[in-house]
Amino acid sequence: MTPFEIYHPLMSQNLVLDWLTTFPLKDVFRLQQDATLAAQKQRAPITDMTAAAQAINQMMHHVMRNDCLVWGVGLKPAKQLVGMVQLTPHQQTAQVVLDFFPNQQIPTILNETLQRVGQLALHEFDCTTLEITLKPTEHHLAQLLTQQGFRQISTQAYQIALTAQEMQ
Repeated sequence: MTPFEIYHPLMSQNLVLDWLTTFPLKDVFRLQQDATLAAQKQRAPITDMTAAAQAINQMMHHVMRNDCLVWGVGLKPAKQLVGMVQLTPHQQTAQVVLDFFPNQQIPTILNETLQRVGQLALHEFDCTTLEITLKPTEHHLAQLLTQQGFRQISTQAYQIALTAQEMQ
């Protein structure tokens, strides 16, 4: 198996997906301490820079062990951090977890992020399905996923078939 650590950076028209270690710690800390995002994810916000650095180290440990891929999502050209995305390929399904700052251009960012990680899941990991499970507080993303072709498979889970044509 190819080591997960080679899958960076990923580029799209407006975004750079890169390791969290390439973004300023203060920006990652702001994302992890955001109370709105923490509430959406049903977790406590991170309260200090040391805890943020430890969280980044833990995420990168998972990447190095080939458990999952985690990237910061940055807006070009300045690579301004707008969120994080996690991809966990498992057999033919790739699980995706999204964390974006509130008040971002979510439809554009979501579309480009899902296109890019979908391409990677399809072409590098031979996944045929991309799946996202939303928290109850993330209902605002459900309509956006449906508009992008995802179908609801359970109360909070959405899935899309990955094909070369759709992922271009």
